[in-house]
Parts: sequence; C-alpha cells; structure tokens
Amino acid sequence: MRRAILLMLILVTLPLSSVEARSVHSTEDIDLFPQGDMNDPSVWEFKRHLAFTNENAAEDGEYVHGMVADGHMTMGISLPHHLETQTVWASTTSTDSNATLGPPDGAYTWSLGPDITVGGFDVSSYSTNTIVSVELVIHFEVPDPLLQDKVRFSVINNGIHDLVKTWGNTQNGLYYMSNGWSIEIFDDGGWTWDELGNIEANLDYVSVGGTDDSQLNADAVGLKITMQTPWYGAERVVAKSTVEIEHIPIIDLDLSSGTLDSVSIAPCGLDSDGGTWTTDTMEKPAAQLWGRVHVSHSDENGSVGIEFLSSDGEWTSMNEGMIPSVTGDLTLRFTITDTCLTNAKIDINDPSLSITGSISGDVSAMNSASTRWTIVVNGETIANNDGTQIGPFDRVIPIGHLLDSDDTELEITIKSWYNWGHDGSPANVSLRINEIVIDGAYHIEYDENPQCNFIGSHTLQEDGGGLILPLLEGCSDDRTDSDELGVTFQNSNPNIVEVNLQEGQVVIRLIPEASGVAQITTTVTDSAGNQWQEIFTITVENVDDEPILSDFLGVWPVSLGETLVINFSVSDVDSFGDDLVVTTDKSWATVNMAERQIIIDAPSPGATSVLVSACDQSNCVERELDLEVTARPDLEIYSITTDPSEVRAGDIVGVEVFVRNTGQVDAYEISVRCSMSGSSFGGIQMIQKLEPGSSNSVTCDMRAPDDGSVIINATVDNGNTIEEQNENNNDFEILLPIGKALEETVVEDTSSSISSNMIYFGSAGILLIILVLFGLFAPAKIKKIE
Repeated sequence: MRRAILLMLILVTLPLSSVEARSVHSTEDIDLFPQGDMNDPSVWEFKRHLAFTNENAAEDGEYVHGMVADGHMTMGISLPHHLETQTVWASTTSTDSNATLGPPDGAYTWSLGPDITVGGFDVSSYSTNTIVSVELVIHFEVPDPLLQDKVRFSVINNGIHDLVKTWGNTQNGLYYMSNGWSIEIFDDGGWTWDELGNIEANLDYVSVGGTDDSQLNADAVGLKITMQTPWYGAERVVAKSTVEIEHIPIIDLDLSSGTLDSVSIAPCGLDSDGGTWTTDTMEKPAAQLWGRVHVSHSDENGSVGIEFLSSDGEWTSMNEGMIPSVTGDLTLRFTITDTCLTNAKIDINDPSLSITGSISGDVSAMNSASTRWTIVVNGETIANNDGTQIGPFDRVIPIGHLLDSDDTELEITIKSWYNWGHDGSPANVSLRINEIVIDGAYHIEYDENPQCNFIGSHTLQEDGGGLILPLLEGCSDDRTDSDELGVTFQNSNPNIVEVNLQEGQVVIRLIPEASGVAQITTTVTDSAGNQWQEIFTITVENVDDEPILSDFLGVWPVSLGETLVINFSVSDVDSFGDDLVVTTDKSWATVNMAERQIIIDAPSPGATSVLVSACDQSNCVERELDLEVTARPDLEIYSITTDPSEVRAGDIVGVEVFVRNTGQVDAYEISVRCSMSGSSFGGIQMIQKLEPGSSNSVTCDMRAPDDGSVIINATVDNGNTIEEQNENNNDFEILLPIGKALEETVVEDTSSSISSNMIYFGSAGILLIILVLFGLFAPAKIKKIE
C-alpha cells in the first residue's frame, strides 16, 4: 500500500522567511476497502446454498462453510465419508428352517436342540461398493431363563465356524423378536462381497440334562452392511462486505467544455459522425499518477477513438482502458463516429483490487470445470478462477472502469462453487484469502504555514545565567491555535547549551564549564504538518576557571623517619594537565605530578600542616594537609650465637640472642622467645630497656637433639605489645649443625701397652729435633747499620 507522502515547501534562510500562501501540505493514500485486512469478522456476511438456490433464499448448503478468523478468510467444503447401510436377509436354509428366511414377519422356527442354519445373503447389487462394517442381525427369543441350557450363535465362513455369542445362566428370557439383536462380525483379511454372499449363520440350542430349560424361536437372520457409496452434488458459499467510500479516484470529463469540431451537443451527450472533441488541459493531482481512460457511448455499432497529447506535443493514439504515458498535465482528444459519447472519465493511480491467498486440500473429488471462485465488485464479476488450482495466488485486477465519482458505497463479493462427484471417501477443500486491498484512492490536504516572530541570536558568558525568550505568543496559523502548535529544536552543539520549550517560551540553559557556538534550528509545526523555521546562534564566551584540587580530609598519621605517600587529584576544565603546577610550602613535602602524589618525609615528631597549592596559568587554589608525626621504637634481632659453638647431640647449649633498637625512642619490657623447629625452649626472656641505637642480648638454654641440624628461631616482642615502626623485622633464625656425641676412651693396663714415661720421652725428643732444624735453616740475624 502506498504510504503518506508529505510535501513540504520550505524556503530556508537565516532566519527562515515565510513561504507562499497556499501549498499542498500532504497527500494521503486511502484504502478503499479496509475490511480486506480480515481482522474484523463482523463486517463480512456469509451465506451457504446449494449451487442453484436463489441468493435471497434460506440457506440450504450442508457441507460448505465460510468464516473470518485469525487474520484471514476461509471458504471451503468438508465432505464426510459417504456411507450407506443395507440389511440383507437370509434366503436359503440347510436345516429346513424356512420360517426363519426373509425379513422378520412374526413366523419363526423353534428348536430344542437341532441347529437352525440359514444363508443365501444376496449382496450382488452392492458389489461395486466398499465394505466398511458388517453386523449379524437376529430376530429371536428364548421364552424362559437358561439355567443349564445354552444358546450359541456362530458364523460359518468357508466351512469354518466362528462362535460370535453364547447365552447361558440368564435371569430372564431373551426377547429380541421385535427389535432384533446384532453384533459386528469380522474377517481377518476384511470382508469381501463373495464371502458375504456365501456365509451361513448357525443358531444352536444346547440342551443339558434330562429337562430343557426353554427353547429357541428364530424369526429372521440378516447381515447389516455399512458401505461407502459414490455420490455427487454442488454447493456454494458467498462472502460479502460493503463499505462507505468518500474519496473516489475518478475524474469525470466535462462534456460541455473543451473544443468541439463537427460534434453537436445532444441530450445523450456528444453526438457526431466522425467529429472530434478536445478536452481542456487537465492538471494532474499532486503526487498522483494518471490512470486509465474510460468511455461510454450509445451505439455499439459506432466507435470512439482516443488520443493524448504527448510531452513532445504530438497526438498519440491509445485504446480505451489504457494509461496515457504522460507525467505532467494531460489533454485528450476523442473522435466520435456514428455514436453518441455519453460519458468519459479517467481514473487516478489505476485503482486495482489486489487479492492474496491459497487453495489447499483434496481436489480430486471436485469437478475442475465447475468448481470455481469469483470476485465481484459492485455487482460486476471481475475474475472467474479455477477452484481446484492448489497452491498460493496473488492477483491484481484493475477496477477503475467499475467506479463512478458519485459512488458512496463499494461492495465486494467472493463466491466459491464446489461441484463434487466421487467414490464417497472424505474430502476437504479450502480457499484461504489473506488480504484484499483496493488502492488508488487519495486525499490531498492544503494548508498555510505558521508564522512566528524571530528569536534572533544571542551572546552569553560561560557559567553565567541562561536565557528565556518568548515564542508561541508571537506565532499564528490559519488552522491551529498558537498554544497547540508543536515546537522542536535541533541543537548543533548540545555540549554547550540545552534548549527546550516551557510554557510557550524558549528556555536556554548553559552547560557548566562549556563555551563555544551552538546553532539552534527552531521548527514550529501546525496540526497539518506545515512548518515555520528559524536558525539562530547562541555564542557562549569562555571564562578562565580556577583549578580543582581535591581536599585532604582528616589528619594523616606518619611515623618519623618513614616516607608517606599521599595521592591527590587536580583538574582544570580550561587547561591541559601538563599546564597545571602543584607545590607545597615544606621542603620535606615534595610533589610527583606524573603520579599525582605528595611524598612526606617529616623531620621531627608532632602535629604540623602542609599548604598545598595548585595553579594554572592565571589562577591558584590552596588546600591544607594536616599531619601527625609520631616517633616509635623499632626492635630487631640481628644475631644468634651458641655456647659452645660446636654442638653435639645431648649437649646443654646456651643460645644467645642479640636485640637492637633502631627506632627513635626507648623500648621497655622487651620479651624474647626462642624456639627450635617450632617448639619453644628456655622460657620467655626479658630485656627491661633499650635506648635508640643500643643493643642487648638474652640467653636461652637448650639440650641439643639427636638430629643432624635444627632451625633455631628467635622472636622479639612476640605478643606485639610494643608499637614499632616496622613490625615485620622481629624474627631471626639460624641453621644449627648438631654433631654426634663423643664416645668415652677406656685405657687397658697390659704388658703390651706403652708406658706413660715412654710417651713423655718420645715427645721431648721430637721437640728437640724441631729446634735444631729451625736453627739450621732460620734466616741470619739482622744487623744494625751504623
């Protein structure tokens, strides 16, 4: 479908000036048949009839149906399984049970034991039909209850007895003389007509004991056969909908205007024998297309020739019902021969009926020559289609020749005929219509543009106040009240200013810390979409802002002798980061601008403050940084020794731990704990006082284990009772080798042992030899030189 085409005739200046007084505001495509979307079942009327029943008669269609649901129309037929039931009665008996032959007539054969066997079911007249089911029907009675005796019914098929029912131990007699008793009987391979013609029914009264309980009285035996039979018929379903219409895309040509050449004006219209009528030049409706030319004349033996004036000024012939190939204004010339031209018109946009849908189902049961569906517009059939053509369809049919400019209603009728003739099996055929669209109609709306007083351009200062300017009170429109006019703004630089409308006034709000130029396009629109525009500028002059330096909240603690790093943030909307300078008023407080850090190395304890300044090229801001400088001891173990230094297993060893105070103040009540491989020994040792820079030691006694080596660990201030500068240097450990224990030496007093005197004399001799050798080889004595 065509969409609305907005034609805006706008002359844009700076600011925008008004346009010509009257213009085509917009053209709108009109759907002549909105019911065609199939969303409202209430606008469609359906009737079901036999094929040749009068349209106004009561509905008598039985199998056709029609409805609108789920966004589409369905018109179809549902043929059921065509079944017929016939009862065939036995005509022969091999047991002389003649009273049981034929239909039930009150005469019966009775038995107290002998079988009653009947057959001869004549089915020859049905043999062309398909068997659906078979029932055995027996009209009989057993007057008295069966206490011991039984009654058995069997079917004999090709000599094989098939027991179908046994009666016994009944409380009362069995009475089926009038209504009959029946049961469906089956054959493994399905019944055939030959089998039904040859089967027999056997009725047996089984007597038990010396006395009979009752007797079997059989009146008639039959086969009730349900079969599928051929049939035929014809029905139709009709859907009709009517809509009121206003915008007819037809231009009637005025027979009284234009140029006549050998043509006379008559009561019938324009009468001539070869003369011509040239129309006035017609202006094409805005944003539309020329459609087809249609004529009517009084004498079918006469003729009306049609020509149009082409774009190059030549007359070109065309047939009636065709579209002239002209894009601009149109002039037509008619040659009237032996007839009276009663009417001439041209449609716009070639109005057409578009219909989409599909056909589905089993069309084999339908007669393709007479199963049809048709489309009727205002009583005229415009399409006659094959109703057995399975699959989707999409048809576009011109209908301009069926429309008149004075029409107030449009009637659309869909008719679907179904003519069937087949073997009686079920069949379903469905015509589905998804949508019916009739396009070509249009509506042109004319309007004046709104007019407003100019707003003008303005200059403001950054960080200053905004601006409120009147607008709607200075606007007017030919169709819309000023307070109902729509206003929109197009802002070229929303990072500088915000623009909106409040109570008919233009409100301009400055964006903080922003400057520059914004171009504002103001558009005022009336209810029809016509517009007035003005383009104005807002210039915001720059103001140099101070830097923004973050505050230093609270008091910052710092230990004397330690370096404290404090992060800060600084920015300036008017400066680059490299152009900012941050300084302090203390030499021991330095600034790292790259990392945005202040490094504190306080020289003395106590409360103090640092003045931090941040400056751009023209402005400075200052912040106070408050510090609390504290002095603390710092205890560390710098050595562990043992006495003796060579330790053997089982020795009692003194482990001496050396502690030093590297802090700035005295430390008191210093605890030292010794441990070996995680186990404490020697108890907690105490040092009463350590001044800054001084050291002391404690000794922990231990017994050396048998291990080859152990880890000796010492911890100072094990309970963390002393607040130190560094709590991570309180541990120290060594790896202590453990030697094997010494064995005791036993001296044996035997004749072979060397006496102690011999040892002494031997040692003295060796010493004497060493002295002699030294005297021989020693350097000469140093002489004093005069």
